[in-house]
Amino acid sequence: MTFELLEVRQLIKQHYEVDGNEAMTNKYSLLYFTAKDEFINKSRLGKMDEAKLNIELEQTRDKIQEMSFHQRIQSMALWSAVVIALLALTILAVLYVHYRKTKRTNRMLYDKNLVLLNANKQLMPDPAPAQQNAQEEPSQEDRDLLDKITAVMESCNEIYDEGFGLSRLAELVDSNTKYVSRAINNCRQSNFSALLNEYRIKEACRRLMDTATYGSLSIEGVARSVGYKSRSNFTTIFKGSVGISPSAFQRLAREGKVDAALTPAN
Repeated sequence: MTFELLEVRQLIKQHYEVDGNEAMTNKYSLLYFTAKDEFINKSRLGKMDEAKLNIELEQTRDKIQEMSFHQRIQSMALWSAVVIALLALTILAVLYVHYRKTKRTNRMLYDKNLVLLNANKQLMPDPAPAQQNAQEEPSQEDRDLLDKITAVMESCNEIYDEGFGLSRLAELVDSNTKYVSRAINNCRQSNFSALLNEYRIKEACRRLMDTATYGSLSIEGVARSVGYKSRSNFTTIFKGSVGISPSAFQRLAREGKVDAALTPAN
């Protein structure tokens, strides 16, 4: 129903009023007011629908903004997680490379000392020529005495006792401490303490490799079994001679990568 139709009905009503036709006037008057009421109601409904639409649009915009905000937060959290993961992977890679390098170095030192042990060589390097020249030329008496000393060191398990010392060694070779020290110094360019450590560390290596017999012993147990009172002192001397710590040596031996059938010196 349009506004023009209302105007037409109003004019017809007025025409019948002028003519004095009361029945037709009342009819068009009723039609006019009915059409006007419909027009007003439709206008109100239109405005209500428009208002409702505006409210829904506003709510939709709010939801879109909220979703956009949450999406940005999730995106930031995701990128943070990716950065942290990459950083963690980098740190793990560095640690792994360091571990492999250390393990490879320990393995090389271990194999090197196995060769020395199997060949029954000294773990300590030979003195430099200049040091040898600085020592007194060994006499035949010194050489003969050193042979006796060597025989004791290689055959007597007493050297692995904590109380074993120079005086006891002198007794075992039927000599005195002065001559024993001189023979070691002149023939080995060393001293009694270094000689004793050499044999004890060599035996410690054999026991660390002999996992079948000594596998149940701790590092401290092995240290005491070859004559050392403290683990710290044993570790210091062992690492200085072999190049790696006793625990690292034992770990390599327990991996079963070498022949573990080497037996201690009797």
